[in-house]
Amino acid sequence: NKYTSADIGNEMLEVMALTVLRGIASSIRGRKFTVMVDETTDSSTKEQCVIVLRWVDHDLVAHEDFIGLHDTPAANAANIVRIIRDVLLRLNISLDDCR
Repeated sequence: NKYTSADIGNEMLEVMALTVLRGIASSIRGRKFTVMVDETTDSSTKEQCVIVLRWVDHDLVAHEDFIGLHDTPAANAANIVRIIRDVLLRLNISLDDCR
């Protein structure tokens, strides 16, 4: 079956992930939010940053949404800020609403 190859499966997962991210971004856009970042080094000594956005909806329900795991050449402030700005730009979320 041509729809069961690994490439097709990975492509379908990527499309679904982007759909979820677009929905999260749409929910956050125009609201105040915070950014939570944690750096980790995996077993191959590759440094990565986890990005989570926390926000509150109209019903005062708090949400913490995993946005992604991003490679970073070094876990210093300049690289982490660059990653945060890039993520928010890609999601079309204004940094001015960050608290």
